[in-house]
Amino acid sequence: MEKLEWIADTYLSVGRGCSVRRRACWLRGEDVPRQIRERTPANLAFAREALSGSAANVPHVEGGWTW
Repeated sequence: MEKLEWIADTYLSVGRGCSVRRRACWLRGEDVPRQIRERTPANLAFAREALSGSAANVPHVEGGWTW
């Protein structure tokens, strides 16, 4: 359950507070999307490693994110 909670907190949609601050991030230009693109492969690898050997797994990535 702790692993599932971590995945949910890490990968599911953000709450209203983050959505409201999205404009401030948008104004920072390409910096934030670049950081996200650089960080997400490591996050995915970490999630797969953390769940290896358990009943849970990380599905094949088919989607993306919206800005």
